Amino acid sequence: MKKIIVPIIIAAALGVGGGITAVMLNRSNVADAETPEPVHEVPELKTGKYYLNDDKSSGLWIEVNPEFLTLKGDDVDASLRKAINDDAVENENVEAEFSNAKELYCTEKIYSVSYFGTENVPYIINVSRHNTVSTPEELKNSNAGFPYNADTNTIKLALLGHFTLVE
Repeated sequence: MKKIIVPIIIAAALGVGGGITAVMLNRSNVADAETPEPVHEVPELKTGKYYLNDDKSSGLWIEVNPEFLTLKGDDVDASLRKAINDDAVENENVEAEFSNAKELYCTEKIYSVSYFGTENVPYIINVSRHNTVSTPEELKNSNAGFPYNADTNTIKLALLGHFTLVE
């Protein structure tokens, strides 16, 4: 009889213990679900001129005002074409790449800044690739953006490089 009772007691203890463990795990999951995501304060993009490589004589800058940002310069077309050629794009695609780059960088873009969360890219400046979005709120689902570092006031345009606010 002892041979039957001992395994039953052990099984019961394990069953109760397993039940307690399941309840504890469930409570932990509920607590995690109720814990809100950390709130990341998003900095305001400072207005002004952001020059390529922090150099006013570079001939290229991003002009930022409270409503729009746009790439400007002494000869933006030549700079874009050179960057596209340096990027080793096949010759047959140069004109299409140039047209896309011109639309993305050189038209006035409404923008919004959002948290991205990596060390190299803490924030993203969201823009509408084809200017189909008309309000900053709609940009949360945008398919285009520029990495932004608020500590260094630097915007990165993939094709051209880093632009830094020069005051």
